[in-house]
Amino acid sequence: MDNFIAPRLKEKYNITLNRVPISDARDMINKLITEKEVDKKDGSIDVMWINGENFALSKENDLLLGAYADQLPNYNALVDTTAKDITYDFGLSTDNMEVPWGKSQFVFVYDSAKIDTP
Repeated sequence: MDNFIAPRLKEKYNITLNRVPISDARDMINKLITEKEVDKKDGSIDVMWINGENFALSKENDLLLGAYADQLPNYNALVDTTAKDITYDFGLSTDNMEVPWGKSQFVFVYDSAKIDTP
């Protein structure tokens, strides 16, 4: 964000990105819930990285902008948009309201001299 996105936002759109690290995403979610309750029109958080649990909390509290993933060219070109780990997060349908930052998988290493059938 600081080294790639911020300079381009400034150069192309004259937008200054002010990234504020927060150690607990629940603090961000609670802040957004409070701002929504008091009907604050200009919220203090524009973009945040959230995990599945916080996605669910955000979605359940109607804090998300709405569907946008299918409008991103790379999402459509590079992501299996029908995969269950893309269409669901923390048991909820993503409804095109989130995009994976990356993808990981379980890797299992074993010693075949000691374990016949892992």
